[in-house]
Amino acid sequence: MNKRYFFKSRIFKYLLFFILLLRLCLFNCEINKYKEPEYRSFIATVCNEPKRYFDKQVLVLCSDEPYKVQVTTAIFPSYDLYDKLLVKCKLKIPENYSDFDYKTYLNKQDIYFTCYSWSIKKLNEVDYSSLNISQKIKYKLWSFKMKIANRIERNLPEPGAGLSKAMFLGLKTELEPKLKKSLENNGLAHILAISGMHIAILYALFFSVLKRLRFNNIIIKFLISIILIIYLAIISFSVSASRAVIMVIISFSANTRRKSLNRLYLTAFIMLLISPNLITSPAMQMSFLAVWSLLSIMPRLDYYIIKKISRLKLKIKGGIYSSVKLKLYSLIIKVFKNKYFKYFYFLFLASLAVNIILWPLLLYYFDLYNTLSILLNLLILPIIPVILTLIILGISLGSIGSIAKIFFVPLYFIFKYFYIVASFDFSAFYLKLDISIYFLIFYYLFILLYFQITKNRLQKNLLFVKNI
Repeated sequence: MNKRYFFKSRIFKYLLFFILLLRLCLFNCEINKYKEPEYRSFIATVCNEPKRYFDKQVLVLCSDEPYKVQVTTAIFPSYDLYDKLLVKCKLKIPENYSDFDYKTYLNKQDIYFTCYSWSIKKLNEVDYSSLNISQKIKYKLWSFKMKIANRIERNLPEPGAGLSKAMFLGLKTELEPKLKKSLENNGLAHILAISGMHIAILYALFFSVLKRLRFNNIIIKFLISIILIIYLAIISFSVSASRAVIMVIISFSANTRRKSLNRLYLTAFIMLLISPNLITSPAMQMSFLAVWSLLSIMPRLDYYIIKKISRLKLKIKGGIYSSVKLKLYSLIIKVFKNKYFKYFYFLFLASLAVNIILWPLLLYYFDLYNTLSILLNLLILPIIPVILTLIILGISLGSIGSIAKIFFVPLYFIFKYFYIVASFDFSAFYLKLDISIYFLIFYYLFILLYFQITKNRLQKNLLFVKNI
């Protein structure tokens, strides 16, 4: 068998599926195998990035014990990564709340106990020389991340600072709680997730800079891959960003831009092979389903609309409409030819496709779905590329105060608009249903079956309205 043909064959795909299935079968998440200890004091090190909220800090501590402990403490004094602490508290086994299996969620991160302690003493600062190579890299990246966060805080007031840190650095815990809740309820929380749009903008900026420096394409692809991987490490390898970066790197090795779905499936295979517990992650499920909807559902929606417009054109040419209808339908066709309308049309189709695939999952996990989220996204999504570009340029030139203000001042007013839209109360349009796992399975099987039946009859290559 030809080597090139083998990698495109069904045999190769079945082989990948078998390897993944075997990896998932071998995956075993050990649920709390340790006994709950009594009240105790212990010396430990902050081994994960500290999470700072508006009213508290959450620290993950490592000690001589084989498990990690999550400690919630006061917002001040603040603690840094790899600080050595003396902690006094009563360790407790994590408790589940509402429908969320919080205990399993923490156990998958090797966190088996939690405690609340307002009596923490810092024994000493980070001893950089005592860290191993991986810890030194992790500490350097975290320190760089904090410098960027501080630069944003110096140049932007709230809520702009919190939104900028969430959208570019993944620091969602530092966002104003009320605003975060509004974004979640209004179906806009995905804007805070670092995903394909962020990676695309970073890619475009670095590509244009490296191209001007006259690097050849191979070196440009290599340097961009390294930069994106470093950025992933800075934001703690978030699921949606990891998916986007892996797809970009895979596309570098491809000779064509086609077969985006195959790259999506290969990306899922790689991520699950590395970390099988992601299969139960809502972030993983929503990220991949959202991209799948953009690649599968959106072109079909576009096809149906173009089909209707084409029929209108034929009927207008045939002269079968009255003068009033003729003017109305001619106006519709003229609007569809407008380039600005096409941009919003594209955003509407994208929002509609994603909502078609995600609404049952949102109800299953969060018991809430905003029926106006499609329209609300049209008010916010057009300004997201502008926001991200201004953040990146403002951070890059932050050391030059007067120049940085050129980018941060417009951001202030854009975030004012963002805050107003996100803070509206649309509770009258909330849909609250108790969705079962059986409904989810039936719904997604129906979607897959429908697209399998219609895939040979529909055009798939249209993302914008063309040739009308």
